[in-house]
Order: sequence, then C-alpha cells, then structure tokens
Amino acid sequence: MRIFFYLSFFIGIFNFAFSKEICVKNKEGIFCGDIISKDSNKLKRECITFEDKKICGFGCVKNTFGADCKQDPDAKCIQNIHGVICGHNCEENFLISACASKSYFNCVRFADKAKCGLNCRMKFGDVFCDEEDVNAKYLK
Repeated sequence: MRIFFYLSFFIGIFNFAFSKEICVKNKEGIFCGDIISKDSNKLKRECITFEDKKICGFGCVKNTFGADCKQDPDAKCIQNIHGVICGHNCEENFLISACASKSYFNCVRFADKAKCGLNCRMKFGDVFCDEEDVNAKYLK
C-alpha cells in the first residue's frame, strides 16, 4: 500500500512540475489551464501542382477534380466532385459551394445561387450583397 501511495505521489508531482499552464485573470475570476501549442504545419506555406498549375498557400488540398490552398491559416477548404476551394465563411451544398476571400465577407446560398460579400442576404428567392466579393471562389 505504501508503494502505491509513493508511486501515485511521485507521478502526480512529476506531471505537475513539467506541465505548462497559464492563468488568466478577468472580471469573473482566475482561470488556469494547459498551454496548447499551435499546430506548426498550419502556419507553414506550401505549394502543390495540379494540371501543370502551381498553387501556393497554407494547408493545401488536392483531389481528382481540383486543388486549392488557403491564403491565410484561418481559412477552410471545401472539396467535392466539382473541385476544391478555400476561403472564409464557406457555404456548401450539392449544387453550389462558395467561399469568401476575407473573413469580414459572408456567403449566402439559395438553391443553385450563391454570393459572397458584405451584408449578403436572401430576398425574394435571390441573393443580394451590399458589396460583392470579387475574389470569392465558387464551385458548381
């Protein structure tokens, strides 16, 4: 029983001594937790080739139908039988997919229509934006 106690004690002290923790104080109290390191691969730029075309960026995705790379690490990629697109605030269904070029743009889709831009919305069965994102990517 003593051995079990000592073993448990040393394992607990060992884990406590070598774990990285951070504490944050705000108006609601003090909160502590482990430091989670950022994924270093997410922050590395890379290049891929698809049909003799070189595409560079972060977290590149390639399938039989297309390839694309994120232009910043926080973007996401969509892949389907129509190809691959990467961007922000993506909307997708089996008819059309859309991704905005910047995080402050939003994308809206309705049936087989989609648009990305500022303050995009659906109205009377159509999609409207106050300002359209000219660099948005679409898959049909």
